[in-house]
Amino acid sequence: MMTPMMRASLLVFVVVSCVAGCGAAQREPEPLDQSVRVYNDGLRWQRFDEAASRLPADRRDDFLDQRDQLHDDLRISDYEVIRVRYDGKQRRAKVQVKYTWYLESRGVVHETHAVQTWHRGAEIWVLRGERHLRGETMPGLEESKDKDKDKAEGEPRARTDATTEAGPDADAPSSAAPEPLPDAPGDPPGEDPAAPDEDAAEPPQGS
Repeated sequence: MMTPMMRASLLVFVVVSCVAGCGAAQREPEPLDQSVRVYNDGLRWQRFDEAASRLPADRRDDFLDQRDQLHDDLRISDYEVIRVRYDGKQRRAKVQVKYTWYLESRGVVHETHAVQTWHRGAEIWVLRGERHLRGETMPGLEESKDKDKDKAEGEPRARTDATTEAGPDADAPSSAAPEPLPDAPGDPPGEDPAAPDEDAAEPPQGS
């Protein structure tokens, strides 16, 4: 026979179990902007284990081996998130990033644009691929197999690669914070993140 104390303990246990179960069911995955920040901050500050945690498990060892070969020479002094586009179901996203970097062996600063492809997982967003878009070729960044397509995807800019002599503070943290990512997609569903504006390409109509 259960005593009042035993019944009270059982009731508390049931309530706590229900609350814990409901909390686990409602848990949302890490926001995209946080996953993007963990990866790109990891590259910039050479926290490669953190960056690798946002890659598929079968790519992490190759990534760490590659970064181990580059870490003595490659310096990423800053990065900036340029634009973000989601697919219609918000389970995939394309993120355009501008890297500012230089090699210790050369001392020339470059700007390189890349497109990152992210897929939403159960707990985090996972970087499925990253390719060079325009600007100087950066070591460790995969070259695209379709240059014409990549050029069409990128927004036109007057200058694609700024090069200057690296000063003594070139590797110091930049005072400009990366542009925050939107909480919800602001573009029509199904568009590629850097697709050209079809309306802008139409010839002017006659009066």
